[in-house]
Order: sequence, then C-alpha cells, then structure tokens
Amino acid sequence: MRNAYVLDKRMGGIRYALERLAQWWAQASQGERFALVKAAIEGDPQAPSLETVHLAAFLAETEQGTVDQG
Repeated sequence: MRNAYVLDKRMGGIRYALERLAQWWAQASQGERFALVKAAIEGDPQAPSLETVHLAAFLAETEQGTVDQG
C-alpha cells in the first residue's frame, strides 16, 4: 500500500490518495496496519505521513460506524 499511496498522491491528488488509503485501512489486517504506522513513524519515504495515516484510519472507522461521535 505504501507505494500505491505515493502514486495515488502524484496522479490523483491528496484527497483521492486519502480516500484510497482509508479503503485500504478498512480491509487491512492488524499486522498490515501496524507495519504502515511503523513505517510512517520511522519516516519511510514510501509511506504516507503519520498524520495522513491517522486521518485515513479515522475516515475508515467513521464510515464503518466504529467511531463514537459523542
């Protein structure tokens, strides 16, 4: 997913890339999510920023109804 995020960002803009990352997050395993967060924290140039990962996770979880909106 990391390489796809970079390509999406270049080709379709940040909003499109964020939406795709949120879709990926919704389907990814716990291990895959952990690996992405770790890469973002370590500053991997192929990974999105940690802020972007947080936004995508929030978007994915909001759409799934798992975020408490109270």
